[in-house]
Amino acid sequence: MSKKEEFKDFVSKHPELISHIQNNNMTWQKFYEIYDMYGEDKSAWQSYFNVPKPSGVDELTRSPGFNLAALQSIVGKINICCAFMAGKDIPCCVADYGIPMGNNTITVA
Repeated sequence: MSKKEEFKDFVSKHPELISHIQNNNMTWQKFYEIYDMYGEDKSAWQSYFNVPKPSGVDELTRSPGFNLAALQSIVGKINICCAFMAGKDIPCCVADYGIPMGNNTITVA
């Protein structure tokens, strides 16, 4: 197999290198030169392999059906449940989350 074919195989095993090209941080020529000098030596490639992946939150907030208000409501209800289970006073703002209350605070005995 030629060096060029080996490089193509290497890149196919490490698709994270593509993000450096897309961000204009590197060129294929520069990557090939590194590969030509160091081969697959991990120490030569370590800084290029440690690329943070987009978080699920980024992907979620860009989706067409994303509803921030609904998510905030769910998180608020979860916080209230956690506080209730921990035996803490729950403030009257729980009404903001659609939970009916008769007084200003629920105290767990």
